[in-house]
Amino acid sequence: MLIVLVVFAGFAPVAAAQQHASQPSGEPDYAIQLIYAVPKDGIDRNLDNDGTILNLVASAQEWLKGETGGRSLNLVGGADSPAIEFLELSRTEQELESLPDEEISYQVEYEARAEGYDAPGMINAIFLEGTEPDRMTCGAAPSPDAAPANSATLFLQSDCQEFPFAEPGEEAGFWELTFMHEIFHALGAVLDCAPNADAGHVDDPRDLMYGGETDWDYPVHLDVDHDDYYGTGRNACYDTARSPYLIPNEAKTEPFPTTFHDLETGSCALSAEPQNTAPADAEVWMINISNDPIDIYWQGGSSSADRELVDTIDPWSGIVYTSVPGDTFFLYDNDGACLGTFVFPDFTDIGVVWISP
Repeated sequence: MLIVLVVFAGFAPVAAAQQHASQPSGEPDYAIQLIYAVPKDGIDRNLDNDGTILNLVASAQEWLKGETGGRSLNLVGGADSPAIEFLELSRTEQELESLPDEEISYQVEYEARAEGYDAPGMINAIFLEGTEPDRMTCGAAPSPDAAPANSATLFLQSDCQEFPFAEPGEEAGFWELTFMHEIFHALGAVLDCAPNADAGHVDDPRDLMYGGETDWDYPVHLDVDHDDYYGTGRNACYDTARSPYLIPNEAKTEPFPTTFHDLETGSCALSAEPQNTAPADAEVWMINISNDPIDIYWQGGSSSADRELVDTIDPWSGIVYTSVPGDTFFLYDNDGACLGTFVFPDFTDIGVVWISP
């Protein structure tokens, strides 16, 4: 009747969704938001204002147009003058690196979500003035079939600094192709059902989604032979040519069919009835995107006195629960104030609750 749980620290999501002024409301419009992120007390090189990021993205867009017959990424602000948001993280790079079993790219996404960059349908393209501890990771993006994430991150302070950024009018080089590589991961490439799939990548060094140990073999192309992730024409294995993030859209447009769905939180005044039936279990990922711990109470009876503390979620981490559809959970902050409730869903996909006081 109650709960199997797994604690995780390496990925991301309840709560009252915040809205950032630069982001749209209403139905998803499937756009990509550029974000320049600097850790607390980190180095701000002003790359969001000096043209560096704009040049990088413009060069990447020109490469994509050449590979797709004129299509480009749908960017917030438009292709000619995309909006770049500045995000100062609440934690230093050392604090980010000190978390056990953590991917820094997830942590930066959590911080972006906590600041309101969480509009439905939005992908955050994050240019981070930081690095992974090994300094060898140039970019990262979780596959949308593996985690409830919506970001692609470049690590600008990694050992990849040896590669230059594109100047105005220059063809796409390492950083520009890495940016596009991570974006295509966020769009849904490369799935295991692809004929040349290799752990989320492909095995051809001429391909944008190559993931081997050697360098790209230039010129780099988008899905060599169009049989893995773009322009395949297959329905059974998602074709990113159908992605709504690419404009102009094709006739048959659909986002990657992720199993992760955000759940809305309800009022703390909810009167919950305990569930005594045993339909198929539902799975919910609960992710605390704040600096403070969150207490999770299960409603075991018909009154508030029947609430049972089942766990505390540490800052910037999460827990996966499975329980009976209809079971009710209450969320409390460190001061004992109720933040909201959520009810286990009755669908078979995975529910995601993002908790932010």
